[in-house]
Amino acid sequence: MTIAQISDLHLGRSPYPGVDAQANLQKVLEDVSGQGVDLIVVSGDLVQDENDEGAYVAARERLDACGPPYRVMPGNHDDCVLLSRIFELAPHSTGEVYSHEPRDGADLIFLDSSRAVFSPAQWDWLVKRVRASHAPYVFIHHPPVPAGVPLMDRDWPFLEDAEFRSRLLSMKMTISVFCGHYHTEKTVQGENLDMFLCPAVNLQFDGTGDELQIGSLRPGWRKIDIDGERLATSVRYVER
Repeated sequence: MTIAQISDLHLGRSPYPGVDAQANLQKVLEDVSGQGVDLIVVSGDLVQDENDEGAYVAARERLDACGPPYRVMPGNHDDCVLLSRIFELAPHSTGEVYSHEPRDGADLIFLDSSRAVFSPAQWDWLVKRVRASHAPYVFIHHPPVPAGVPLMDRDWPFLEDAEFRSRLLSMKMTISVFCGHYHTEKTVQGENLDMFLCPAVNLQFDGTGDELQIGSLRPGWRKIDIDGERLATSVRYVER
């Protein structure tokens, strides 16, 4: 199974001159369509302004036209109510949008970190899902633990990283986590954690300093090949 992870589209009003988010998304999806992808996972921040209904509609139109099935997850820029309505999702009673899909021998787990925290219900659901899994592949907008990106770890982190460590990383299995949010490509590995940060469709930040700086305007995405418990992943960038 081959998955294309795309993240941080930020469609709509752009705060960055010279960035055409719609054109970037189209070029990324054109590249995805030539890679034999079985599933597209959109890991959050589809829009820049959370109430921009037109931007959500544009995202759905482009994803529908691309071909492969897709799953959409919320990020901190997204409105879960509007996202759910446009993409016909079923939020839980907490308002969160999270789900699980067994596919080709792998357990794909899609989480909602749009509030930078999980509700108790989502935590309980996640722990049960991971415990029951032989090969958990977790998709989440925020990196659930610090990723060594100073500015983002400091100012826009997932706020329950200690909970993630105590609840999930205490288990005797390797958990593969795919996230976005940081607008940078990176791999972070621990004793039983493999965490892969996806570059953004919108633009890339320079992840080395503690001030916000643009590193590149090239859009990118992550290609993920899963064969049971075997994983291979790489990043692709497209020219503007």
